[in-house]
Amino acid sequence: MEKKMDGLGFEYLLLRIFECGMKESILRYLTKEEIAELKKALVDKSSLYGISVNKEGKLTVVLYKGDDPAGLASANTFNNCKRDKISFLKTKTVVAYAIATANSLITNRCNDLRDPEDYRLMDKYLEDVFNAKDCDTLFKTLVDYKSNFLGRFKDCFCPEY
Repeated sequence: MEKKMDGLGFEYLLLRIFECGMKESILRYLTKEEIAELKKALVDKSSLYGISVNKEGKLTVVLYKGDDPAGLASANTFNNCKRDKISFLKTKTVVAYAIATANSLITNRCNDLRDPEDYRLMDKYLEDVFNAKDCDTLFKTLVDYKSNFLGRFKDCFCPEY
């Protein structure tokens, strides 16, 4: 059974791709007080989006809304995609840009990217997004890209992706 993506899942995935492109890592060890403070801040979704802290206290995910300067990687964009043409075009734009961003990062960071088929797949996923006629096709392409392509390069693409 195919898992359906909801608006927050869409937002999280896209912001995670953009966040992986940040030059400076945000991973570090936190004090218990800092962890508690960050968890409280999650109530205010306008400032922090999400946090994940492992058992050693290492922060693995902090996503700020500003990680996508265009502001298109949002649950609202996802939720309105089927309702109007502008939201559909915005969704198509941000999905294509996120995939292009990830492809660039993989190309620049992954030493084991040698198979010509991988380069062909990168182009195919972008082409699928550009040719999408509806939101369901966009979301299916994004989920497939994450599950069947991006995951293969997670070690060099984005630690703890």
